[in-house]
Amino acid sequence: MADQNTSTNGETNTSCPSTIDSPELQDKDIWSSYDNTFGKYAFHGGMEGYLENKDPSPESPQQECFYDDSGNLIDENHQYAGMRGTANEYDGHKGDSSELWNHFYNDSGGIWQNGGEAFATSVESYYDSVEDYVSDVYDSVEDYVADAFE
Repeated sequence: MADQNTSTNGETNTSCPSTIDSPELQDKDIWSSYDNTFGKYAFHGGMEGYLENKDPSPESPQQECFYDDSGNLIDENHQYAGMRGTANEYDGHKGDSSELWNHFYNDSGGIWQNGGEAFATSVESYYDSVEDYVSDVYDSVEDYVADAFE
């Protein structure tokens, strides 16, 4: 899997900022919001993401960073590490069929290499969110009923 935390190459030495409120992410010359809705929800748990502003290549990958609901970088040590960003060697969002194929199949940061784990981890995070929500609602109802009969 392509390392998502550092991308050392000929054009940049870019790393993902550790938190979403890092000033580096505000530099629009370096970063842009990840705007692929399908990818965001299918592979990254609906979390907020950023892409390095550059054309990727195998020699100089494009950094991809995702942040959890607390604003922390999802990295290899995160509870949901499988849905972290992975550096892209090909741009699957250009609409060019060869780039899309290369991102899907040949890219070490792409779908063939990482999509299964990313999708499974996204589903796990959604399940955990629903489970937490239901548990919170149950606790609230339980407290309400207990208070009503005091």
